[in-house]
Amino acid sequence: MEIASGHASPVSSDSGAPSRLRLERTARFGLVAFALLTGAVVSACDPARTFPRSVVGIGVDTQGGVVGYLANCGLGIEGVTLYHKDGPIYGKWRAPESLGALEKWSLLRPGSWSPSQAFQTPSTAEQVNLYGWVRNGPGVPWSTAVLTFTWGDLAGLEPGVVLYKVGSIAKVSEASFSQQACAESGSST
Repeated sequence: MEIASGHASPVSSDSGAPSRLRLERTARFGLVAFALLTGAVVSACDPARTFPRSVVGIGVDTQGGVVGYLANCGLGIEGVTLYHKDGPIYGKWRAPESLGALEKWSLLRPGSWSPSQAFQTPSTAEQVNLYGWVRNGPGVPWSTAVLTFTWGDLAGLEPGVVLYKVGSIAKVSEASFSQQACAESGSST
């Protein structure tokens, strides 16, 4: 390394080896690049990151039958499950391939929603959970917020009113469910 005016020269020595200053700069650049890249990867893969997710809801039809709802807020789902936290599954439905902004299906006669487990009515006072899920999408599986309710809660609902949860439990008309639920989940339809 050449010394001129008491300073180390950034020029390589005659042996062709890189100077210490050039190695330090390269190492600093590498650390900055690593920090930027890993920070971007961590933020993109952070499960706590908020995504506009679809929202499930429950209601009744004019004949008193139970109706499932889905507000498709951008990240669709593959299916919906109704279960008790301690194990019994009361029904499981696969979503149609093409989802609209608002999906509605009878739990007993699901139409385009194909049941992968037949519906069974839970007891009136038993707390049950309804959630939508994706198992085969890009990245890790995810689900909608879990809606916890009792069958007795449905007795107080009028036809066309949807019970759903994004943060807290809410009731809204079927007409405004998709727009309101998606706005609360971070997206609009």
